[in-house]
Amino acid sequence: MPLLGGSARDDVPPWDEGNKLLEGGPAQLTTRKLATPQGMVVATTVRTTSATVTVLLSAADFKAWARQMQAEADQLPASSRLVVPGPGAAPG
Repeated sequence: MPLLGGSARDDVPPWDEGNKLLEGGPAQLTTRKLATPQGMVVATTVRTTSATVTVLLSAADFKAWARQMQAEADQLPASSRLVVPGPGAAPG
């Protein structure tokens, strides 16, 4: 069974433009290391009011995703806020 995840891409839209449920609101990102028959992976989950998505990323893919997220964060204006919930924070 191949690992899910894949690499970060710039050639596809950043959201499903046909999804009428998409809206701004609270979101939670969680990550956990997991041992699988294929080796260690990072389960990466994003929870929002309209969807929950989990992918299993290899170390290389997880690092590529982190680099892309950091690059985007670095381009945000200083007035933008990145909200990271603390341990035990409930979604929503």
